[in-house]
Amino acid sequence: MTVAKWLTPAGKSINGDGIMPDVAVETTSGDKEQNKDPQLEKALELI
Repeated sequence: MTVAKWLTPAGKSINGDGIMPDVAVETTSGDKEQNKDPQLEKALELI
């Protein structure tokens, strides 16, 4: 049970819509088989 609202800094409710990432990273089944984490790799690249 949720008892709070999640809002963006602009005051928009994310209920039902979610949040779009600034950088979208796709994960393939091959990544999982090779024990790779493309999201972590991209994050480390960006920082």
